[in-house]
Amino acid sequence: MTAETLGWQGKVVPVVSWTAMAVVFGLVGVRVLRMSRAEWASQGRD
Repeated sequence: MTAETLGWQGKVVPVVSWTAMAVVFGLVGVRVLRMSRAEWASQGRD
């Protein structure tokens, strides 16, 4: 490995990890929103 490849990895790896985290949080958020909406609908919204 040369310094160039290490520098390239140092720039790409954080971006990939942040993107993966954002995708996971997004999927979880959508799932929670759908579940809560379904619960509110079944309760008839007081």
